[in-house]
Amino acid sequence: MGFSMTTFHGAIRHPELFLWDSWSCRLQDTLHLYCLALPRLGADGHAIHPDQRNQYAFHIHHFTSSNEGQTWVDAGTFQHPAEAKDRFDSGNVWSGSIWLTQDGLPWSAYTGIAQREGEHPFLQTIAVIEAESTHSVGNDLPQVALCPVRDHAHATAMGYGLSDKEDLGHRAGEADGNILAWRDPFIFEFDNSLYMAFAAKNTSGKPAVGIGKFSDKTPSSQCELIHPMTLPDIDDYGQLEVPKLYPLASGDWLLLCATTDRRSEQQPATEVSTQIRLYLAPTPLGPWRTAGKASSILGNADHLFGATLIDVAESATDKLWLMAPFTMGCGDERALTFAPRFSIDTKTLDVADQINADHPGLA
Repeated sequence: MGFSMTTFHGAIRHPELFLWDSWSCRLQDTLHLYCLALPRLGADGHAIHPDQRNQYAFHIHHFTSSNEGQTWVDAGTFQHPAEAKDRFDSGNVWSGSIWLTQDGLPWSAYTGIAQREGEHPFLQTIAVIEAESTHSVGNDLPQVALCPVRDHAHATAMGYGLSDKEDLGHRAGEADGNILAWRDPFIFEFDNSLYMAFAAKNTSGKPAVGIGKFSDKTPSSQCELIHPMTLPDIDDYGQLEVPKLYPLASGDWLLLCATTDRRSEQQPATEVSTQIRLYLAPTPLGPWRTAGKASSILGNADHLFGATLIDVAESATDKLWLMAPFTMGCGDERALTFAPRFSIDTKTLDVADQINADHPGLA
């Protein structure tokens, strides 16, 4: 699927695509923004209702910016589900991350959804592939890093909450709750080793940040599970998604994630609220505290979800710049489009009761 080199100023309101979730990287002077995408029209020309988008195959779309995210150019499709029907990612591709080696070679980590008939459409596997470039994942075979079926015994022994193997990926959710949480991998480097955070649950069924450690810095390396990380306010929400971890100039690490209060897959969307949340810790392995002294919720960010940090060089401006798409909750033409970039004042971290986004005109 190709698109003309359309330029979007500020917001990204794509006329042909629904867009949601996001991750990014910087290569030299160019920002690369990735997100999940689905055509607004089906192959036969019918309008797709975004609430039914899980019934369709997504792709990962790509935008670039050469002016710090003030404008974005549509760079087309980065990745789509595998064509081989028996592969773990033939059903769909879900959110992930891009990590660049010192030579600028991109690793793409993503969530593969198996193509399974019947009652198990959400079986998730986390994979890594050395992409052909920042513009295309290429044709190399991905490496399965973490699989809830293959790694089931070890994962449950390490404190991860998983249903029995035969129930994984059930459309009704896990143990009458949300669907399987084994997705949204984010690769980061710490202490000269590579790690991967992902959205998970602990054995009590509470949201958690899963952690794996790579044995070396090659895409084919083994990824060893570490105990899931618990956050201080997990009783306040039912689902954690798209976790991302960044080192700050202060020496702390920032955890950026999205949460919902969804408790069951049977809940209608009108009953579900969403937040962007921020946490701080001395290391990316914790212990975590809320970034605001009284709350982890990012204020002034209503209906934004699945954010990515596009600039971590905060020392000169005391700002962190982010991009994020709007959810369906905004109830207007902005739904499943990207808001313009917005910022967080790092001087308020650990000081203000609540951290607020600064994005004029979007409040």
